[in-house]
Amino acid sequence: MPQTIPELAWVGRMVALRRAFAPQLLGLAAWSRHLTDWIGEMPWHEQSLFGSGQTQERDKRAQNAMQRALAQAATIRVATDDAPITLDGFVACCARAWQEAETTLPSMRDGVFVVSREADLPDVDHLAVLGVLEGEFPRRRQESAIFDDEVRTALAVARPDRIPLPLSTEQASQERDEFYRVCVAPGKSLWLSYPLTGEDRDNIAAFYLSEVERVAPGAIKRDFPRTGLVPPLDECRIPADAELARALAMEGHKPSPPSLESIEARLAVRRDPAKGVSPAELADARACPFVWFARHRTPIRQPGIREGWRRLRRIPVRARLALQTDEQAAISSMEQALAELVEQSRPYLEPFEARMLEIGGRRLIRDWTLREFAARALWGRDEDAVRSEAPLGEEPFRETLTKADLDVRLVGHVPALSKKNGRWCVHLVESRNLGTPANRRELEPDALLLVGLLAVATPGARHTLEIETLSGRRWLYVMGEMDFREDPERNLFVVHYPDYRAFCEEVVRHLSQAADRVSNAEIVPTPGSVCRSCTYGEWCRMHLEYGEVAAMGSSREDDDG
Repeated sequence: MPQTIPELAWVGRMVALRRAFAPQLLGLAAWSRHLTDWIGEMPWHEQSLFGSGQTQERDKRAQNAMQRALAQAATIRVATDDAPITLDGFVACCARAWQEAETTLPSMRDGVFVVSREADLPDVDHLAVLGVLEGEFPRRRQESAIFDDEVRTALAVARPDRIPLPLSTEQASQERDEFYRVCVAPGKSLWLSYPLTGEDRDNIAAFYLSEVERVAPGAIKRDFPRTGLVPPLDECRIPADAELARALAMEGHKPSPPSLESIEARLAVRRDPAKGVSPAELADARACPFVWFARHRTPIRQPGIREGWRRLRRIPVRARLALQTDEQAAISSMEQALAELVEQSRPYLEPFEARMLEIGGRRLIRDWTLREFAARALWGRDEDAVRSEAPLGEEPFRETLTKADLDVRLVGHVPALSKKNGRWCVHLVESRNLGTPANRRELEPDALLLVGLLAVATPGARHTLEIETLSGRRWLYVMGEMDFREDPERNLFVVHYPDYRAFCEEVVRHLSQAADRVSNAEIVPTPGSVCRSCTYGEWCRMHLEYGEVAAMGSSREDDDG
C-alpha cells in the first residue's frame, strides 16, 4: 500500500523504524534524540516548515510543545535515574508527557483580536475596553493594609541591598500610564465600557471615566439595556439567542420559597417534640426553619470560617470552665480545648482562616476568663452546687414542658448549672442577638434562652440565667425580685423580669411556634438578623446576602455575638 500511494510513504518508513529499534534498550534522552531525527524524515515536518497560513503556525506550535514537554521529562529522568527502556516504554513516556503539554492556537488575522494587557495590543483602528470598574482597571492609589508606604520606605532604607517593595504611588502611576496608552492606541474609535450591575450589587465606574468625560466633552455616553444582548426574537438565527430573547422579554418573577411538598418528605424530616428535641433545635427552628432543616435534619455541613466562629462556643464547655478554681487553670484548659477545635477544623479552612480562628479564640479565652471570675465576685454563687454539663430531664429540670396542647420533651445538656443565694442559675454560651445595653427590654426572644428558663421554672420560682457571648458581654437574666448589680466597665449586665408570669406566657408562645415548626417540618426561611451569622446562606434563596429574594421589612440589627 505505501508503495502505490505516495501520500502514505511515511507509513513504510515508520514500520522500518519500529523493526530496527524495537529490540533496543536506550535511555529517555537517547530516545528523544532519535525522535527528533525521525520527525525530520517525515513529510509532516516539511508541511510545518513550508506550509502557509494558520495550518503552518498551528503545526509549528504543536511540534514545539511536544518536544519541549519531552525534553523536560528527559532532563528530570537523567538527573534521577535514566534507566534504559524499550521502544514501547518510550512511547508510554511520550504519552504521559504530551497528555499534560499545553499549546495555544494562533489567532485569525481577521475578526476580533482579544488581549488582556496593553503591551499585547497590535495596530488597531477600533478598540473596546471592557470592565472599566473602580478597583479593577485602572486602579487608583491604595496603600497595603499590611505594609503601608511608610513601612516600605523604611525597609528600603534599612536594607539597600534588597529590591525595594513598590510604593502605592508607583503602582498608581503604572495604572495611569497604562490607561493612557490604551486610550491613544486605536486610530479611529475608542469604547470604554463596564457592566452596570454584578451578580449581587451595582457596580461603580472607574474614577478615570469621569476624567475622560471632563477632558473629552464630545464623548458619547450610552446605557445599553439587557434586551440588547441579543437581536429581536424574529431575527435570532440560533436557538440559544432565541431562548435568551424570550427570557429577557418575560416579566420578572420571584422564585418560590423552598418547601417540602410531599407527605413522605415531611415525615422523613419532622420531629415529634413529645419524643424528644434538643433546645438547640428549638432555637434554630424559632430563629429560622431553614437553618433548623439544614443544620439538624440534613447531612449538609459548612465547616468554613463562619461555622468555626460559631464552634468557639464549645470551648468553655469542653474546658469545664464553671469548675475551674483559678484563672490560670481556666486559661490552660480552654487553650487546650481551642487547640483541639482548631485542629479539627483545619482540613476545612484556608491556612489564614485557621490562624484567624486561633488568634480570635485566644482573645475570647482571655475575655471569658476575666468575666467569669469577675461575675463570680460580683453576683456570687454557691460553690458546693456547681455542676458542669447538667443533663436535661434530671433535677432541677423538668423532663417535659406541658401547657394546653403543647407537649415538649427536652433532651441534651446545659453547659453548667449553679446556685446563687440558694436559687438555680443556668449558664449558657450564646452567639445570637441578645440586644444591647441601651435596648435591654426589647431583646429578640431566643428559644435556647427561653427553654432554659422554662426548664427550671416552677410557679412562683425565682431563678437566673447567666449567658456569655462572643462579643465581649455577659448577661444575667433575673426572674422575680432579686437584687443583682451590674458592672458596665467589665461588661457585666443585668436584665430584670419582675413580672414573671407575663414573661412565661411570652416564652410559651415562642416555644409553641418552634415546636410546631419541627413537628410540621417547616423549612421556609425567615430572613432577618439571623442571616448575619448563618452558615447556610449559599443554599438559601431568601438569604439577605446570597439569596434571590429581598426580604421586605427584615431587620438588620447589630448582633451581640
